[in-house]
Amino acid sequence: MKKIQVLCCLVSVLHAAEENNTGQDFTQPLRRFDARWKYNQFFGGPHKNTFTARFEAPYRFKNQWKISNRLDIPYAWLHQEPDQVENGLDDILFQLLFITPTYGKWTLGFGSQLIFPSATPSSLGSGKYQAVPTLGIKYDLASSWMDGAWTALVLRQACSFAGQSNRNSISQAYIQPILNIDLPRMWFLYFDPEIRFNWITHKWFVPFSLTVGKLITPKIVFSVAYKRAIIHDFPHYRQEVEIRMGLFF
Repeated sequence: MKKIQVLCCLVSVLHAAEENNTGQDFTQPLRRFDARWKYNQFFGGPHKNTFTARFEAPYRFKNQWKISNRLDIPYAWLHQEPDQVENGLDDILFQLLFITPTYGKWTLGFGSQLIFPSATPSSLGSGKYQAVPTLGIKYDLASSWMDGAWTALVLRQACSFAGQSNRNSISQAYIQPILNIDLPRMWFLYFDPEIRFNWITHKWFVPFSLTVGKLITPKIVFSVAYKRAIIHDFPHYRQEVEIRMGLFF
């Protein structure tokens, strides 16, 4: 009898672990609000602090398709010299993804981002409208490796199509391999380096990227992300730290 009770408890714990969603999986979007603070150190000395309010409100259809939408509203402080600071609204980002039902271990997402040159002053942003078509594919590693583990590949192509004529045009490919590992006590590790290729200059930017986080409650997640440039043939950032607090609702 005791063995049966222990077995039932173990099954319930594993089932609960399967239902835990830390919010990292783009194929399992959640209704959420994030407060994010990011510090960027650039080559040559300048650095930038950005506070971002992120909103997500996905919709699930009865046929298991999903629509994931996201809105990022950032406010930034750019320090070019010790006595020269510019601050204001940064470029706003909107993302819409269509996510297919899971086929075996595979799930597909596709859609686009739109980036608006809303920065005031304009020096904080790119000065360009951008369309960023996006394709992502996820493979579940739970049965072949460990519970809560999955990997994915996200591909994007950023193209500017309007905006300030005196600002540089944008044409960049993003290649983002992802590995998520769920740890005991609701901790998780998330590797997601966003590799960039500049089609205009034909140069690469390759970073190291690691996120460590914890699902504090089923409705609150906290994480810290660190990124550092490894290959920087074209400059993007030297290093980046982001602190994130997410609320699911």
